[in-house]
Amino acid sequence: MTEFARLIALAITTFLVAAIVTILSNPDLGRFVAAKLGISSEQLQTVEGRMPRPITAGAGALPVQRPDPGQWVGLTGFPGSAEIRFPLPHDLPVLSGQLQLVLDVQMISHGDGLVRVLINGTEREALVLEPGQERRNLIYELRPEDLAGRMLTVALTGDGTTNQGQICPSNVTNLGVAVEIDEVSRLMLRHESGDVGAETALAIMPQPLGLAQADTGGDGAMPLWIAQYLTRMGAPAELVAEGAVTLTGAGAAPVAEDGEGGIRIAGSETGIARLAALRGAVLPEIYGSDWPVPVSVLGADTQTGSFRGSRRWSFGYRLADMPEGRLPDRLDLALITSHLGGEIDWNLRVTLNGTLIHSSSHDGRSGRIDQPVALPAARQGLINEIEVTLVDPTPNQGICRAGPDAAAQMLDETVLSRATPGGETGDAEALVQRLASGDGVGLAVPGDLPLAAARDGAALLGLVLPLTAPVAGAEVAAGPRIAVISGDASGGTTPDGAAHRYLVRGGGTDLQSVTVERLDPEAVPSVPGRGAAALLIEW
Repeated sequence: MTEFARLIALAITTFLVAAIVTILSNPDLGRFVAAKLGISSEQLQTVEGRMPRPITAGAGALPVQRPDPGQWVGLTGFPGSAEIRFPLPHDLPVLSGQLQLVLDVQMISHGDGLVRVLINGTEREALVLEPGQERRNLIYELRPEDLAGRMLTVALTGDGTTNQGQICPSNVTNLGVAVEIDEVSRLMLRHESGDVGAETALAIMPQPLGLAQADTGGDGAMPLWIAQYLTRMGAPAELVAEGAVTLTGAGAAPVAEDGEGGIRIAGSETGIARLAALRGAVLPEIYGSDWPVPVSVLGADTQTGSFRGSRRWSFGYRLADMPEGRLPDRLDLALITSHLGGEIDWNLRVTLNGTLIHSSSHDGRSGRIDQPVALPAARQGLINEIEVTLVDPTPNQGICRAGPDAAAQMLDETVLSRATPGGETGDAEALVQRLASGDGVGLAVPGDLPLAAARDGAALLGLVLPLTAPVAGAEVAAGPRIAVISGDASGGTTPDGAAHRYLVRGGGTDLQSVTVERLDPEAVPSVPGRGAAALLIEW
């Protein structure tokens, strides 16, 4: 009996040891057992990356916070990518710097992946991801060439699979992973100067720049104009009730501290130009173009790319940015392609603002596609988006064997053009052409305009006003007058005898639905509802 009890005990011990080893060697099983036993395993695992001694805040150290604080920024799914840009101070003597990057990772069970960290295009680390949740704290010493420009670009690229036992690999996104660049991520810069001046503080403020709706020298017209002006030039800004930046009188210093931790900008040409320069705002390349307009200046990818199934190119344009304030009436496509096998032909599709406007087949062995595509004026608005899709219909060669990769490139010869110069001018084109004529444009904003309506008015203004149009107060401008009107504010709708009157309204978050209506000289425009705005433009 004693021998039998010893054997039972040995068997139980052996079973327990084997079970513990199995659980410890399988994290997924361990989490399952812990959950069954009521043991919480949801806490984040924190993994320290390469950890040189971190630079801490204090004298001689300048923190630069992650852009868009409060917003989720990161990559989702495999393959995936994300990019952020940290502004660098222009006039501060920087000795050295660190990128202090914090990544919050979530990946489902049975997934595996790799995330690469690139700084200014140079790969600095490759991170293997584990299933579950974890936080990665990473510190990278920055090189002198990293600190030489006006921006530091940090990019993440992710590859892997979360297919959960899928039989064959697929060419679609695996959505079971998310890698967030936590908002506590920052740059830390060591500098020689004992004092960080107003210009440096302005340059490193996180995007979007908070611009106070009210200014100290006017009715709020200039902050509204500046918000859309900076945003369209690549330096996002937004109107806020009490911002870090306030516009002041034209006679003040261009950039100065306000004594309360904020910045004051002179409402003069010099002050606004300095603000734009410090924020890295640059006039879009299209302003140096004439007809025909290369799509490369509109953001189209003109690099060669390999793909399976299909490849897409997309680019957009605003009427207010186009040469002479005119809309294009044709897209001249020029593509170089690889050769397809057998008798297979390419399929080409073009959409304009979500509407299919062209579909055709092209010889799969020609190596080139040249295709003019008409752009109907009725399908275009103040803001437009074109998408070109090239489809390789080559069938898979088996259940788990996809066809070979294809390749295609959109050439710089692809342009937007006006096939019929002159031609009929619509209401929107007539309005934009007048605003672009070079006369000073007057802008009036009610003093009691609510913040939501002011933001709506800034968005509308960005659709009709060319960036190069000079803007002044409504009382001194020689050219057209733009009044922001709202049901939440007073004044602005009484006819004053102007021969030409236009109403720009609608949209909200959908800017493609904004309309331009020509009014009779004596017509009283309808006023938008609460929280919305419209533009009444007269000359």
